[in-house]
Amino acid sequence: MLRTALRVFDAEVLRSLLADSTTTGMDPHQPVATGAVAAAGRLSPLEAAAACAYGAVAGPASAALRLLGLDPAGVAKVLVGISGEVDSIAIDAARTADRPLSRLPSPSAPILDLLGEAHFERKERLFAS
Repeated sequence: MLRTALRVFDAEVLRSLLADSTTTGMDPHQPVATGAVAAAGRLSPLEAAAACAYGAVAGPASAALRLLGLDPAGVAKVLVGISGEVDSIAIDAARTADRPLSRLPSPSAPILDLLGEAHFERKERLFAS
């Protein structure tokens, strides 16, 4: 995402984050990268935080529809029901936008990484083709 964004927005924040990830050998957590891209695109911290917060719930909701065959209206109702909490989380996250990376509430998502690795090691397919 950062490399693509750098081709669109020639911004120091993107060059700096890419340089840091090259030096450390670790890519930034997705909300950090999204925040950098949003800043390069002149979006507000709240807009960036809202995109991350809603993406964090919309992705699993979409997967639940496909994988579990849940009722789309029921899933939409759940998303509407939690929208106030998602907004609140975005507001809280936006308040930390001016902190250095080392002072952010969660610079990474180790549980998501572990779950991703466990899923990768599974042999059965999730989708039929």
